[in-house]
Formats: sequence, C-alpha cells, structure tokens
Amino acid sequence: QANRQLDAYTHSLQTKVENRTAEIYRLSNLDPLTSLMNRNAFLQKLKSTLEEASLKKEHYALLFIDLDGFKDVNDGFGHKVGDAVLSEIAIRLQELEVVMGLDDKSENVLCRWGGDEFLVCTQFVGAVSLAGLVQDILSSISTPMSIASNNITLGASIGIAKYPDDSTEPHELIQYADISMYYQKKHGVGLAKHFTPALFDEFQHDQVIRDGLKSALHNREFSLVFQPIVDIKQNKTWAVETLLRWEHKGKVISPAEFIPIAEKSGRI
Repeated sequence: QANRQLDAYTHSLQTKVENRTAEIYRLSNLDPLTSLMNRNAFLQKLKSTLEEASLKKEHYALLFIDLDGFKDVNDGFGHKVGDAVLSEIAIRLQELEVVMGLDDKSENVLCRWGGDEFLVCTQFVGAVSLAGLVQDILSSISTPMSIASNNITLGASIGIAKYPDDSTEPHELIQYADISMYYQKKHGVGLAKHFTPALFDEFQHDQVIRDGLKSALHNREFSLVFQPIVDIKQNKTWAVETLLRWEHKGKVISPAEFIPIAEKSGRI
C-alpha cells in the first residue's frame, strides 16, 4: 500500500512538473494572444532553419506581413475587437496549407512579430509558388470577418526577402523584408514587394530625414522664402506665399521629401 501511495504521488508530481514545463514553454515561446510563436522563439527557429538550409543548399523566403486598416479597427471598435481580429487572422494564416510547408507544424514557420505584424518563413522553390502563397495570404486576410456584430475587412502589405540571395543572416532578412513591406505600404505596387539594394538606399535616406527632423528646428536649419502673388492688371503684389526650406548637413532637402515624413512622424 505504501508503494502504491508513493507511485501515485510520484505520478502526480511528474504530471505537475510536465504541466509546469509546458506552461513555462508557452509563456516564453508563444504569443499570449494568438498562440503563434513570439519574436524570440521565431528568431531561434529561423536561425536553426537557415543553418540547416546552408548544409542542404536550400532557398527560403521570408514574408513580412503588415495589416492595412488595423489602426482604424482599434480606433473605431476598441482594442477588444482589435485583439479578436488579430486572433482570427492568426487562425487564417495557420489554416493555409502552403504556409505549413516545412515538414513541421505551422507554428514553426509563422509568428506574430508584434502589433499587427506577422512573419512567415517558407521554402522557396520558385517565383510561381511564392506568388501563389502571397495571393493565398492576401485573399485569406481580405475575406470579410464578423467580430462582435461588426463586419470588418482588412488588407495587407507584404515585403519579401530571400535566403541566401538577399542575406544569410536572420536579422538582416527580417530587416530587408520589413523595408520591402514599408515600400509596398507606401506605394502599393503589385501584390508584394521583393527586396532590392535600391530599397535599402531609399530607406536609409528616409531615416536620415526622419532623424534630422528631430533637431532641425532647434538647430535653426529651417528657413523661409517668400513667393509673391501678383495682380497682373494692376501690376501689384497682393499676397505672398510663404514656403519652408530645409538645409541639413550642407544639403538642401526638398519639401516634397521631408513634408510627408514630417506628417507621418507627427513632427509637422
């Protein structure tokens, strides 16, 4: 009887340890809202995947997905509805058969990067199959959903970086895919944007402007020019248009460049 009691206690203790271990894994590796891999877990998985790909000479594509119109959902319907939308999007992405293409569960190739951003890592076997995956993702996300009696329709911007063509480093692949997504969201050309070195140059230029704007006013880098508006009949100036000019580190930056960035960053 004592042995049976001891066995029962040992089994109970073992079950508690297993449950606690599973809980620790969930807290440290899974996003609490969507149960997808979180950022840290995905980075570890991506690193091991690329190390294996290097040995097998395989190619992969990293997709950076950002939802279009999600901010309006949060502002208009509240964060509870926004959370429900993110959970629904996560389920839809998991259900895509093409996403589950690494001979493993979808959680091993899909993560919620943060906010309304998702990452997908998939083996790249050709431009046609990748285009099909992009189309499937966009179609799935754009399908209307009913959340708390609200009909909600979203879109998505997708940036793509390829291993090893664009980079062999996990962090660089994510950065390049993010830059491509940013360009896609800004210009909306095609279904998705593939990374190119020119995109990186443009992104860095925008970053210089964004950082320079933080101290431009304090450093007195702005100046005004005045363009007269003339009444032709009377040959008199009847008004003056005041225009802003910016010289940063010896270079004149066009208002067409810095005004949109000032507006988007909230510094206008």
